Amino acid sequence: MLRPLIASMLAVSAAHAAPPRQITLGAAVPLSGAESKSGSRLRDGYELAVELANQQGGAEVGGVRRPVKLILVDDKSDGPTDERAVEELVSQGVDVMLGTFGSSLVEKGSAVSERLKMPYVSGTGASRALYQRGFKYMFGLQAPIEQLANAVRDIDILINNAGDIPAGDITARRGDSCSSYSSEWS
Repeated sequence: MLRPLIASMLAVSAAHAAPPRQITLGAAVPLSGAESKSGSRLRDGYELAVELANQQGGAEVGGVRRPVKLILVDDKSDGPTDERAVEELVSQGVDVMLGTFGSSLVEKGSAVSERLKMPYVSGTGASRALYQRGFKYMFGLQAPIEQLANAVRDIDILINNAGDIPAGDITARRGDSCSSYSSEWS
């Protein structure tokens, strides 16, 4: 997931403006509140991606390697706080916004990014509604939840039909957190 994230950020940054001397990424993520556990994992992923890019001399934009800087802000698992954080990061001159965790928070932050014409790259936020708003500046790296549920179901069918794994060993079953999103579960 790190390589596609970096590639997406670079493509969006290059399309947004002339390559900056340094690429500055802004991210408002839930480091406290109800989503803090997932937010911490997201932060760790963003930090690792930046570290790996900089170990290679930075991110390549237009054939030139640019150092990457990440500015993180705690959105406290709160929509209005995320909105304010996105506004503040954009006012500080970030080149690209990285998405927060969860569809409800992504909805808020991406709307601000869209209003400010700032590219917003979301690695989470799987609600189909996020991508039906007609936004030009939002880019998602995750399929809508309906498609994810169908993929889990298809893997379940493939594995169980292969006969290599007893049916009870597969964990994707009716009643899991994704099954309510698909009417095709049998």
